[in-house]
Amino acid sequence: MEDAVADVLLNVATAHQVRHLEKRTDLDRLLFEGDVALNCLNNTPMFEGSRFEDMQVSFGASDTGITIGAAAHAWLNHPDTDPANILAASAPVTPYLGPAYDDAAIEEALESFTGRVVVSRLDDDEVIDRVAKLLTKKVVIGWFEGRIEHGPRALGHRSILANPGFSDIKDIINTRVKHREPFRPFAPLVLEEQAPKIFDMGRKTSSPYRTFVFPVRDEYKDRVPGAVHVDGTSRIQTLTDEGTPRLTALLRKFIELTDTPCLINTSFNVAGEPIVCTPPTP
Repeated sequence: MEDAVADVLLNVATAHQVRHLEKRTDLDRLLFEGDVALNCLNNTPMFEGSRFEDMQVSFGASDTGITIGAAAHAWLNHPDTDPANILAASAPVTPYLGPAYDDAAIEEALESFTGRVVVSRLDDDEVIDRVAKLLTKKVVIGWFEGRIEHGPRALGHRSILANPGFSDIKDIINTRVKHREPFRPFAPLVLEEQAPKIFDMGRKTSSPYRTFVFPVRDEYKDRVPGAVHVDGTSRIQTLTDEGTPRLTALLRKFIELTDTPCLINTSFNVAGEPIVCTPPTP
């Protein structure tokens, strides 16, 4: 009951702040940062109730998001900042800013598990094909690639993946892998171009950082039961070929094999521990 009251108070307080902000600016896009911005249940109604054309919450939705914004503001408004440099600096934004590990580092880690695991070397196409076929069954996949994502959400480089078509897959992951309460929800991965067909996204067209929550359309609830929360919503991550090419290719292959339009994505860790960064060691 206390949590429900707190949620209502948060909705009221942030909506009031947004209304005040709307009167002070003629800008049409809202960027929301800080720890409160992690509350996706608040983000969606806050945006839908505003006059802003779009609202974004970054992958660094925490105190680090505020620091990034402060640094950008100071740089943009510094007298020595050349406007030409602003345009030159507009590189694609990516959350994958942490360390990466090459094949040699991964092979060295695997050597410590000799006799305990079976190791295969595959090219990209073979990896996608093998994993997609595994995911047609009731299995759990640890997905480790490239540079680790910055921020509190797993965004597909250090993720646990599973098939949401199984109604008990959420319980299996929570109790056997994550070791946490069985009611805890998971975020589905979905192709950006297919997301509005599966979820009622309102005025949003994408949600690449798992920072908004949307109702699952009735006709899809029985198709992805493992990714639907008890209130009928999902905190989705939309994928594009440009942003996450290997993961997006995996999802496309999985859809081709199963006609199930999503994959479960949760952070590659157990309860109380940080997301996996390095290759595993005993």
